Amino acid sequence: KLIDTAFLGYPAGAAVVVDVHTGRLLALYSKPSFNSATMTEGLSHEGLDEMNENPFNPWIDRNVMENYFPGSTFKIFPAIAALDTKVIDSEDAVSCPGFLEIGGRVFKCTGQHGLVNLERAIVYSCNVFFYNLSVMVGMDRISRYARDFGFGERTGVGLPGEVPGFVPDRKWYVFEKKVHFRPGYTMNMAIGQGNLKVTMLQMAMAYAAVANGGYLYYPQLVKSLDDPDGTPLKRFMPEVRRTVSLSTETRMLLLDAMRGVTEDPLGTAYGYAVPGVSISGKTGTAQVARPKPQKGKQLEDFWYFNQPHSWFVALAPSESPEIVMVVLVEHGGAGGKAAAPLATGVLGAYLKEMY
Repeated sequence: KLIDTAFLGYPAGAAVVVDVHTGRLLALYSKPSFNSATMTEGLSHEGLDEMNENPFNPWIDRNVMENYFPGSTFKIFPAIAALDTKVIDSEDAVSCPGFLEIGGRVFKCTGQHGLVNLERAIVYSCNVFFYNLSVMVGMDRISRYARDFGFGERTGVGLPGEVPGFVPDRKWYVFEKKVHFRPGYTMNMAIGQGNLKVTMLQMAMAYAAVANGGYLYYPQLVKSLDDPDGTPLKRFMPEVRRTVSLSTETRMLLLDAMRGVTEDPLGTAYGYAVPGVSISGKTGTAQVARPKPQKGKQLEDFWYFNQPHSWFVALAPSESPEIVMVVLVEHGGAGGKAAAPLATGVLGAYLKEMY
């Protein structure tokens, strides 16, 4: 109910809430959707036509059946790859003038950030830092760590139609796509663009693994089966898919950086604090394939579908995260303007109710 209310005014999007220490799913929300009871009772021809003609496709569960570019929410995974393999350390810094030129092509940043280390780069979401980091780490190493955290494969949640997403590597570009491999492919991947595709549920489980110290869980939909009188028949225990390489130092650096995203005045989600609740996070603004105007289509529809997707991954409480919430507002614009206030508002209200 809290999530549904928060999504008023947004025609499409999704949200996942997961328990960091068990993998238990506290919420799966996809908009637009449909009433399953209507399907059971029988859908009229008019109702079916309305569903099929809806440009936002209510038939799909956006948490598991759709792939998205993750944008800057992905940046912490190249960061883990770089720190774990000691390509960089926490104090290594890069000067950001607002762009990076390589191979005759200009790669833009989100701003002019000056001298930034990894923590500041996450707080500001500095693309230039991650462009440089990606070239040092290399695509294959980033791909390996992404797969370790569950990207590129189904989560095993057991819901129909789950897609695996896609994690590219050099071999795919050379032998499948048949192109000359360029540094720009790795640079785009490091900021969550290029050919990388993820699902909402993958992102939630991956961040939960970061928050809990490296335990990647299977998503748990059912906690127990009970008799009508409440007598437990079967309990389902949390199940770890794998343990991921993540040092305590790296984990704490990332958690501190994500706290800065919401609490530092220059953080990309600053200004959405909830009184009495500390929430950390990471914003993402994911570019989309730009459609061309079509004859007979409304101009405002063309404008809407050209806007980037708005992401926010929230962790709460900041001191010792118990919950991860991933929010995607389709074509919502900047992650810090649409998804971030939605997520922090929902989590703040939920935590106040619970505690």
